[in-house]
Amino acid sequence: MPAREFCGPFGTNLQALVAQYEPAQLDQFEDFLHRLRATMNDLLADQGPDPTTRSRP
Repeated sequence: MPAREFCGPFGTNLQALVAQYEPAQLDQFEDFLHRLRATMNDLLADQGPDPTTRSRP
């Protein structure tokens, strides 16, 4: 499927979805996503590299 076939309807649907929420709600959700990502990154950093994977040259 070409990107335009996917992205056109996706953009329209996303715009309709976002329009259902107040800007403050979207800001709060964005903050949640940033904190979730930071938490996940911290956890991964604490675990160190996966010894079963090889690094690529």
